[in-house]
Amino acid sequence: MVRGDYRQILAVFVVLACAVTAGAQSRPLKDVIFVVHQTIQGHDVSFPYPFGPQLPAAPDFQGETGPGRFLAQWVPREESVTDWTQIIALASTTALPRAGEDPAAFVVDLLRPFAIEFAERCAQNPSIVADVDQRGVHGYRAMIGFRFGCGRLHGQPRSEDAMIQYFITDHATYSLHWAERGPTHDPGAVDTARWRQRGGLMFSLQVCPRFGVDGTPHSPCD
Repeated sequence: MVRGDYRQILAVFVVLACAVTAGAQSRPLKDVIFVVHQTIQGHDVSFPYPFGPQLPAAPDFQGETGPGRFLAQWVPREESVTDWTQIIALASTTALPRAGEDPAAFVVDLLRPFAIEFAERCAQNPSIVADVDQRGVHGYRAMIGFRFGCGRLHGQPRSEDAMIQYFITDHATYSLHWAERGPTHDPGAVDTARWRQRGGLMFSLQVCPRFGVDGTPHSPCD
């Protein structure tokens, strides 16, 4: 894709907002060795941690990124959030779909800035695949996921592939982003099987209230 030419991506988004296919199945967290627990928006958010061999004491970065927005990032040991081979990012926003708004269209609006930035960094035509759209399951209003692939980054002899999944609840919208950089590859030659397996882990994310309606503390998500 020519640098700065985003019309193709945005045109694809219009289609995706109308129809996104179903896909990966989640894995129970009890089947995963390491589980991260992060407090966001007054809730305990938990998901499988893939970078072992032990859980970090805290995210490599965490903080507010704007009104009602929070971001936490994790990378493998000896790496940083500015220089990594893999990264996991958990984000939240208090923004929710408006009454009558299709959740997929809402997610596309949230995703658009990342997609444009991803295309800018890619020296080839990036692939963008709508991977999952599930409604009213696991206690979420919607779970929607996308896969991104870039065979070669601008000015760098490496590729970047990623998956972003959105979880819309009644109080906030959460997203989980897993990206990996590696050797260059042909455009669109993303390891689909590997990313579907990772997607199953990512869709295991759970959001549990920290306190009940009577103010009694709840245990974190199991």
